[in-house]
Amino acid sequence: MEQPVISDQPLRTGRGWLWLLAALALGFVVHAPSLGLGFVGDDFEWWLAARTALEEPRRLVLPFGGFRPANLWTIVLDQALYGIEPTGYHLTSILFHLAGGAGLWLALRRFAFAAPAAAAVAALWMCSPYSLKPVVSLCERFEPMLLIVWLGMLVLWPRPGEAWRIGRLAAIIALAAFSALVKESWVVLPGFVLCFELVLRRVAWVRALRSAALAAAGVAVYVAAYVLDPPIAGSYYATTLAPAAKLPHSWAVFLGLTRLDPSSTQLGLAEAAATITLVALAWWGWRRRCAATAVGLSLFLLPLLPVLTVPFLVTRYTYLPLAGFLVVSAAAVRAAVEALPHARRPLASTLVVVAAAAYFGHGLWLVRGDQADAGRRDDAHRRLLAEATAFAPQLPRDGLVLGVRLERESANRALLDRVEGVPKAYYERARFPYGLVRWAPLFSYVLDPGGGPLYEECTVGEAGVWSVVGHRSGGFAVLASEAGSAPLEAARWLERGAFVEGFRPLGARD
Repeated sequence: MEQPVISDQPLRTGRGWLWLLAALALGFVVHAPSLGLGFVGDDFEWWLAARTALEEPRRLVLPFGGFRPANLWTIVLDQALYGIEPTGYHLTSILFHLAGGAGLWLALRRFAFAAPAAAAVAALWMCSPYSLKPVVSLCERFEPMLLIVWLGMLVLWPRPGEAWRIGRLAAIIALAAFSALVKESWVVLPGFVLCFELVLRRVAWVRALRSAALAAAGVAVYVAAYVLDPPIAGSYYATTLAPAAKLPHSWAVFLGLTRLDPSSTQLGLAEAAATITLVALAWWGWRRRCAATAVGLSLFLLPLLPVLTVPFLVTRYTYLPLAGFLVVSAAAVRAAVEALPHARRPLASTLVVVAAAAYFGHGLWLVRGDQADAGRRDDAHRRLLAEATAFAPQLPRDGLVLGVRLERESANRALLDRVEGVPKAYYERARFPYGLVRWAPLFSYVLDPGGGPLYEECTVGEAGVWSVVGHRSGGFAVLASEAGSAPLEAARWLERGAFVEGFRPLGARD
């Protein structure tokens, strides 16, 4: 017997908003420790990109870290408000995350979940270790922004028999267009359009495919332009399909069958069991024409497709799929409880609450471990910042600077030896001090409160004015040059096994 796929009535929340506010308050309390963290890794590069965009506005629409200008705009706003103070940036990241949780609550209410149940699912998602990385990071807001866009479209999508109104259509088109500025993964938009048309509006396949084709036309134009000048190097992706194991592996991790494997290649009994579960739930949802299951599976599968061949799995990539997993699970649990005789439903509901509390507690324990890991990583960066600050008065303010890494101390490897939360993969910047931060963003960040200058990376070529700065374990120092030109000096250090990078004041030319 088929169940109603959605609630055909407008949302009647009443006191339901109190449940949402309680879930959001819980999420904020859980993530409040992040407010005490500083910048780490890519955060410095995005900070510098935002800072230079304030000087040169054309950079606001140029590719950086891919084509993700909307992400840059949020950091530009933070830069204008907070300068180099990281607390404000972290607050913005937390608020984006909470907005994603609110969107998930609204989506579940659209599927006729009771307000407490919707709040519980939103809380499970907001307080999970598998949605944590974009909260701790200052520069990965594209994940929550995509989720907010897709959930916003879901909430606005017409119900069965409801005509498209100009205002609603304009809002959805605006959200879809904005998603193209958020992250490359927006290209899965036609999949969501097809899903929403079929299970939210319940139109025929032909009409649904027509709507999806319109979305695909916009995606095709984007992809054609992207391929002509790709902002992400092809080496970012693996040449085999082995990393595609992240799809069943992610589901297995969410089920608690195995630990997260950062290599993204694990395939075993846990992944086999997860695949069987996934297929069974998809078949069950199809048989019952369950909209929540269909949308949940779309939220799980579609965001993973663009990153299937990326040879690692971090919790940035599980951020959106986790929301889909929880929606599918909630739909299955609700149906199972409703299938029981009325006399047994109270006991079943109690067992569901206990299981959800246990799942939440285990996730919270991992989150606390992840926050401890983030604190140690922050300490490693603060050490480097202290060294850079102490050296800053001696840093040359004009001409080409050769940055020479003389130490071989990997802060990331030391951090990975003390992981308390979920297994992690840190990006090792082998050419830069302690493998942590690039030269130009590091010194731009340190010098900006005193008026700069800002620095930019450059190739090592002939220069009228140049100098050499080295980094050893414990600090920076100006190094005496022995060659007659910057390229020869760089070659001399390279022959000795050092890493050499060039940087100079922003806009400086020889």
